[in-house]
Amino acid sequence: MKRFAEYLAVFAVAALAFAITSVVWSGLTSALIAAATSAGIAVAIWWWFVIRRRDAAADLGVPSLGSIPDHGDTGPAPALSIGSVDGGYGPIADAVAQLPDVQVLLVTSPAPGQGATTVALNLAIASSRAGRRVLLVDADRIASTLSRFNGTGTTPGLYDIAAGTAGLEDAARMWNLGGDTRLPMIPIGSDAGEVADLASPHLAGVVDRVGERADLIIIDAPSATFDGIPR
Repeated sequence: MKRFAEYLAVFAVAALAFAITSVVWSGLTSALIAAATSAGIAVAIWWWFVIRRRDAAADLGVPSLGSIPDHGDTGPAPALSIGSVDGGYGPIADAVAQLPDVQVLLVTSPAPGQGATTVALNLAIASSRAGRRVLLVDADRIASTLSRFNGTGTTPGLYDIAAGTAGLEDAARMWNLGGDTRLPMIPIGSDAGEVADLASPHLAGVVDRVGERADLIIIDAPSATFDGIPR
């Protein structure tokens, strides 16, 4: 659908360019020139926005960990085969493991619905299968997809820990993803919790405790457009 929209936009620009040049130049020869001009403009725009791929690592000044597989509309992907998970996210998990002093990884996206939860889940699975001790945390209060998907309930969870009304032992649970894959995770928690609690020293202390036993903590966060994240 996204690619179709891109092609449609290019076609619209080409049609507009042809209409403008046809008004400026009249006659058959001029019409051919107008058609060639509009086609050239369309090809240039198509190459610039559709074909050309910018180097994100160079633009952002940070290392690239790999390319995220295109899941289409499959949703959070334990439903994918083992080969799909390992083949797509195994190299990314290996790249994360090579990063110095990285134990907590927050996964977000520019806008909702762009696959951050799918990435967080599959990266956690791939890292776990590679032998790393991984904890997956649902911090996305808007969607809470992981909490709803795991079938073990949403409470107690992250917000309850942050508020001091539940301990780590109460909130953590083991998510059975089938076969021999089991993943420790913490759901989102109570709706009554305050977002500001996530910035509390208490929660920071809990994360430090988890860090003593886990190699990697992956946090599924809301999109960057969510305005309730404490800073």
